[in-house]
Amino acid sequence: MKKEKTVFGLSFGFDWVGLILFAAIMVPNLVWFGVPAPNDVMRELSQTPALDIAATVFQVIAVAALVCFVQKGRKIKFDSPFFVSSALFFICYIIAWIFYYCAFINIGVIVSLALCPCFSLLAYEGERRNYFALPPTAIFAVLHTISSCINFL
Repeated sequence: MKKEKTVFGLSFGFDWVGLILFAAIMVPNLVWFGVPAPNDVMRELSQTPALDIAATVFQVIAVAALVCFVQKGRKIKFDSPFFVSSALFFICYIIAWIFYYCAFINIGVIVSLALCPCFSLLAYEGERRNYFALPPTAIFAVLHTISSCINFL
């Protein structure tokens, strides 16, 4: 029997829960594209196009690593502190969108919209011990937050 090659205990696979988490994070963005919010400050032209492109590149790398690398045989622990943290950050993200659509926009809402989905992904990646996805997700979080602060505050 041939032993599968791994790096950091990770091998190629498919993390369907990671894909569902990313898709769930993207749903409010898709709604935003189709349904403008009152006082929609995020529709302004970006002042940081190069930074936004770099952030998008790291986001794509992060999602690919999140979905395509798994620890074989490792079950998801839905009651672990990392998974619970991931869920709580996701809930905070949804609450931030509700505030945004209620035209209650301030630094807390903008920073929450930038960081909460990233923290949700980072916590999930920590639970899955996906050491390939953690660095690009962290870099995306920093770039996305800087861009959001420059463009929307």
